[in-house]
Amino acid sequence: MSGPLVRLRGAGARRAGRTVLAGVDLEVAPAASLALVGPSGSGKSTLLALLAGLEAPDTGSVERTVPAEAVGLVLQGHGLVSLLTAAENVALPLQAPGRPRTARAEVRRRALEALEQVGLAAVAGSLVEALSGGQQQRVAIARALIARPALLVADEPTAALDADNRRHVADLLLALPAAGTAVVLATHDRTLAALADRVLRVDGGAVRED
Repeated sequence: MSGPLVRLRGAGARRAGRTVLAGVDLEVAPAASLALVGPSGSGKSTLLALLAGLEAPDTGSVERTVPAEAVGLVLQGHGLVSLLTAAENVALPLQAPGRPRTARAEVRRRALEALEQVGLAAVAGSLVEALSGGQQQRVAIARALIARPALLVADEPTAALDADNRRHVADLLLALPAAGTAVVLATHDRTLAALADRVLRVDGGAVRED
C-alpha cells in the first residue's frame, strides 16, 4: 500500500466547549510506529479516535486509505464482554457483521494464537469477568491483533500491567511494524514511547515532535 494510511489536515476537535486539538497535520505511514505523549486531558485519546475513524474532526479533514475492518483498537476500559470467555472475546473481530466468514475451527485457532502472543493461552476458557485487570488488558490487546490489522491504535496499552508484562506487551506491539502493521499508541510510559519510530507530544491543542 503506497501513501499514508491516514492523513490529518488542519484537524481540530472541541469537547464540552473546549478546544482539545487545533490545526493538527499528521500522517501515519504503513508499518510506522508513533507514540503520543502528554499530560492527561491533553487530547491524546481524541487524536487516537480521529485516526481510528471513531470520531470526525470539528474542523479540518481526515483522509484514510485503510478500511475500518483493518483497524485494530485497544481502548481504555478494555470494552470486553464480561459473560464471554477470553477466547470468545478475542474471536469477536473475525465474526463481525459484513466480514467474510471464517471457519469456526480457524477462528478458534487464531484466538488461541493471539492469546498465546500475550501470554494468556492458559485462561482461554475463563470468563473475562474472572480475570484480573492486567489480564483483561492483555485480552483486549489479543482481540486487536487477531484480525492482523494494517493499523493498530492503542490507548494506554500497558497502564494496568506489572513491570514484566509491560515489557512483554511493549516488545509485542513495537514488533508489529516489522510484520507490516502500523502502530499508534498513547502512553505515559516513557520506556514504551522510546521504542517507537517517532514520539509526538500532544499539549495545548497542538502536536509536535517530542
